[in-house]
Amino acid sequence: MLIVYTLLALFLLVCFIDWRKGIFVCLVIGFLQDPLRKLVVGEPVYFTVLVIPYILVTLLGAISSVRSFRLGYILKMYSGLKLPFWIFTLIVLVQAVRGWVATGNMAIFGIGFLGYFAPLPASLLAFHYSVRSGNMVRFLKFYVIIGAIFISGVYAEAMGFDWPILGNVGESLYFYLGGPKVLHAGIMRSPEISAWHGAMVTMLGLVCFLLSPPGLRRYLWLIFSGIALTAIIFTGRRKGFAEVGLFVFIALVLSFYGKLRFLKAYIRSIILGGVLAVLIYQLIPFRDLFSSYDAYIARITHDVSSRSQIAWSMVFDAPKWVIRRNGLWGSGAGMGSQGAQHFGGIRTGAAAEGGLAKVLAELGVVGIGAFLWICLSLGVYFWKIIRYARKNRFYGPLAVGLAAILLANGLNFSVAHQAFGDPFILSFLGFLLGFLLAVPLLISNQRWIINDRQRTTRYYRPSSMTRRPPSVVH
Repeated sequence: MLIVYTLLALFLLVCFIDWRKGIFVCLVIGFLQDPLRKLVVGEPVYFTVLVIPYILVTLLGAISSVRSFRLGYILKMYSGLKLPFWIFTLIVLVQAVRGWVATGNMAIFGIGFLGYFAPLPASLLAFHYSVRSGNMVRFLKFYVIIGAIFISGVYAEAMGFDWPILGNVGESLYFYLGGPKVLHAGIMRSPEISAWHGAMVTMLGLVCFLLSPPGLRRYLWLIFSGIALTAIIFTGRRKGFAEVGLFVFIALVLSFYGKLRFLKAYIRSIILGGVLAVLIYQLIPFRDLFSSYDAYIARITHDVSSRSQIAWSMVFDAPKWVIRRNGLWGSGAGMGSQGAQHFGGIRTGAAAEGGLAKVLAELGVVGIGAFLWICLSLGVYFWKIIRYARKNRFYGPLAVGLAAILLANGLNFSVAHQAFGDPFILSFLGFLLGFLLAVPLLISNQRWIINDRQRTTRYYRPSSMTRRPPSVVH
């Protein structure tokens, strides 16, 4: 393991020296932290937050090398976020101190603060990387490739390979439907995390397909999507399919009401991706493995009512039980977050399984109000960005794709927050948010050349960030 720790230290140095390469290193570390945890005796829980030091060091390197690297530019550009952001920050700080005092453990303070602000450093890095490099899609494609490789570990585990990096951290999980079935985690630490990344690779694969120039190579992104979507079956988590379904629905609605010219292209890519997933399901060599999951697949496609009832109860029925258990002021930030059970947390009760209920349990009525204020403000800006980008044949579909992914994750979070306790997942969502917020600035500063013969578009990075932000976001 000495070699591994040495390489981790070298990667940390790379993040500080070159922050543009550092954000790619953060992706690699985020995927490696789970298999590394499995290889270490005792499977120490601190590997779960391994990606955070890399993101912070990358942020420090960016701040030291870029003069205009600051949060204030984004808050100035999106002025409607400033007041709710600072109010929410103050509430989380106060509630994190409450959790620390209640448990006597400083780790609860860190878990509480990290659970709400882990996306912030990643958003800053993504925003400034987009503005200065002009090619955020390179980052998204890198994630799709690495994610598809790691999600393939689910297939390896289902086929019976007994590698140390495969399987669930801790005891194996099962679901019972026509007999016990193992929930496969693959290379990730749990089936929940594998299902989330499977859904994300599926969604971003469709977006990358839509943004790629014509040619056979663009269909590789659909193949990645089909592999990831099919792998969700072995995780046993219906949430992954629900998230992809929400993404498809939201992307089509945004494209239609935004009067975007590429609505037909979105529909075509979704249909092709679905057909490819069915072909993978029917033709892959280990088709027999799927036969034991037929009942589960039927449950996904037909048992929609039970899922809607669960969603309703987690969002609308849970608050009264949460307030009864935690009071109007909540129990403190971090008390019900993932990993808090190791440090004296988890006082929020079983009713707080939904994300909104969890925020209510930890931050109280005032905290959930500030949280919803931020979410509503972001939603309004998402729509303004899409409308601003609707005539741009590159950034238009990209804005719709990123907004649909973030909104689908927001709806998924409101029903179940377990996967969103992973710092890597929170950080990656922060990357996507930063990319989306940078779209208006990129459009207003871009100089582009279209070669009709090759049907390609070249984008040049903006000369500076000192100019006035686009008026669409005020």
